[in-house]
Amino acid sequence: MLALARAFGERDLATLDEGGNATFFTLFGVVIRYPAWLIWPLAGLAVLEVLVLALVTRRRTLVTIRQLVGGMAAALLSLFAAPMAAIGLWEVLVLLRPDYAAMRDPYQPELYRLALAGLTVAIVLGWYALLRRRIGATAMSVGALAWPAVLGVAMAWLAPELSYYGSLPATAAACGGLVAFMIDEKRAGWQVVALTAGAAPGVLILIVGAIAFLAVMGIPLGACAVFFFALAGLFVLPLVELLMPAHSTQAPHAARDRRTVRQWTVLVPLATVIVVAGLTGAGLAVDRFDEDHPRLAHLMYVLDADSGAAHWVSEDDAPDEWTARYVTGRRAETKIPLPYRTDPKWSGPAQAVPLEAPRLTVLGSRTAGDAAILELWLRSRRGADVLTLHTDRPVQNVTIAAEDHPPITSTPSYTEDAGAEEWPYELRFYDPPAEGVKVTLRLPVGQALRVGPSDYTVGLEKIPGFTEPPPSVDGSTLHGSGLVVGRVYQL
Repeated sequence: MLALARAFGERDLATLDEGGNATFFTLFGVVIRYPAWLIWPLAGLAVLEVLVLALVTRRRTLVTIRQLVGGMAAALLSLFAAPMAAIGLWEVLVLLRPDYAAMRDPYQPELYRLALAGLTVAIVLGWYALLRRRIGATAMSVGALAWPAVLGVAMAWLAPELSYYGSLPATAAACGGLVAFMIDEKRAGWQVVALTAGAAPGVLILIVGAIAFLAVMGIPLGACAVFFFALAGLFVLPLVELLMPAHSTQAPHAARDRRTVRQWTVLVPLATVIVVAGLTGAGLAVDRFDEDHPRLAHLMYVLDADSGAAHWVSEDDAPDEWTARYVTGRRAETKIPLPYRTDPKWSGPAQAVPLEAPRLTVLGSRTAGDAAILELWLRSRRGADVLTLHTDRPVQNVTIAAEDHPPITSTPSYTEDAGAEEWPYELRFYDPPAEGVKVTLRLPVGQALRVGPSDYTVGLEKIPGFTEPPPSVDGSTLHGSGLVVGRVYQL
């Protein structure tokens, strides 16, 4: 980042244009870069080389069109199954250790990362060993290359800076396959060299990318990294085939060879699964909570300014001993909407503190065609860290204006079931000015509107009955240890 800031500091920003853009990535500390205008040519080259490789194998009668399609379908199945298995592994970890649910990543995730890699190996090897005889080893290897090539084209369109994850590996692997076919079978060793050289760039790029994904996104979102691990596995299939037992069709060895193949098909993935289970168990043994690695606890104080009632609430699935002192019962419905879409699972009574809810003033309302325009002024009367505004109907767009700042218009995005939610729209304004902010809502003309303004501050030290958590417990990263005051208006 410092080098990037220095580079821009030495440039005249007014003269910058897209012609200077570049794609770059890092391998073992070395920055590899190429001009951005090469993104589409490289993506097209990857597709072309994979097609040529498929034609060569078809021309040599090594595969049929049906087998190639089968190989593509089988590879797609593994690319889908591996991320699903990663999600399942995290669910198992949360089941065994519920405190993980509030964490973005375990404190010591290394063994879990190895378990994810091993899980991917088990799926890719199991899929390959199970289907290689039915579809054909060559068809599976060549058909699998279609997906990295497709990924390169898709990324060139959607996220050009990431297209190298597909285009460069596919290009190198297809080139290695074509070179291997050009080498005489009597020089089988050089064929192995060509296949290895073709697979190496993709394996390195994808594994390094997967490790980076795990470091940034953590084990809970490890499915993204596992997808890259699975892609990397596709490139080594021709080399895996060299290690697989041969299958003879001639007596008296046919029965013995079939038995050996079946044993490999079962034992290799099974052994890998056992290793994954061992790594997972070791991870649970190593990653323990203590004062240096405290468990995270979510606790929020909620004051309903309409009724004057106050509650402690927590999103934790299984509250620890400290949190359980405040939340004594399962989920209680709060009448006011909570910031950050907090969904309490536990609650308990709390002493009400005389705090004022945000002031909401209606500045005006009008209609514009089939839309209603509502102008509001929202101000925190206690200098809160965050101002929030909820509505019980989806909003088409919103304009926020604060003193000394230009107005900002935003168009919200919603999930398909947003209309069924009680409070589908949430606006958050961080570090609001003391005089407040102007909010202009545009929404479809319809029934009466309910709005729920609230404000949020970090820290619960001033709340009666609150005591600091022990050293082995820390505030949750899910906006825990917060104080919320709110109310609901009918407009």
